[in-house]
Amino acid sequence: READVPAEVTMGAWMEIRDKDKPEEPRIAKVLFVSPKKTRYVLSDRRGQSFLELTRAELARRLRTGEVARLAKEPEEPLFDRIMHGLLGKLRAPSAA
Repeated sequence: READVPAEVTMGAWMEIRDKDKPEEPRIAKVLFVSPKKTRYVLSDRRGQSFLELTRAELARRLRTGEVARLAKEPEEPLFDRIMHGLLGKLRAPSAA
């Protein structure tokens, strides 16, 4: 029997990953890659760095146990990150002479 992974777990889907050791600090991840036969899933952080690769069976198990949860939409970026991106954008912008 094949492991059931919901159809909405596609490339670009946002997920919340809960570590067994630190359940109070979930990580936000995006599905970066799904293999053509949907046997492997690669998840990345907000910067696009892959940090977790799961088989279909492992992803299905983690979804069932609640270690991984599908988010309905892209989560809002934390305030500190928004401030830093704004500052970096202003520093990179060419100054008007």
